[in-house]
Formats: sequence, C-alpha cells, structure tokens
Amino acid sequence: MTPLKSNLPNDFKISNISEDIGRNAELQREGKSPYLYRDYQERAVEALLTRGFGRGLIEIPTAGGKSFILANFIWNIMKNIDRSWKTLILVPNV
Repeated sequence: MTPLKSNLPNDFKISNISEDIGRNAELQREGKSPYLYRDYQERAVEALLTRGFGRGLIEIPTAGGKSFILANFIWNIMKNIDRSWKTLILVPNV
C-alpha cells in the first residue's frame, strides 16, 4: 500500500471546497459569513492527507464540523490526486 502523501503534488496546499466551488463568494454577496476552516478542522484534513494511508481516527465533539472535514478531505483527494477514486462512508448506528 502506498502512502497517500506520495500521491500529492509537490506544491500541495489544502483547499476549501466552499472556496473552490464559489459558495463562499455567493455567501459574502448575500452578506453572510463564508465557510472557513477552524484551526482543528484544517489540522484534521491535513493529518488525513499527509500521515499514513488516508485512514485515521479523528475524534471531534458534537457540532465540531465532522461533515465539513469529511467533505474537504474527499474534495482534496479528488482535486489533487484522482477524481476516479471511490469513497465509502460508513456510519455506525449507535
């Protein structure tokens, strides 16, 4: 298995899906706040992309932005590595 980091381009910089698709600009035109990373969210995405094989366990409390982290992780893979990769999201029923 190849580490995920080895597939990233040399000039890799974490992207924010909301910036790339124009959603933040739309929100700002409407006078609303854009979707920006919080420091721990950016660190979580970076850790998933640069450590190990794109797998990991990240513990985030309620309302911590887990969906935002996951969406940005997948977006960064699609943007920087390969759009054809498939993603499977398993959600346990607690």
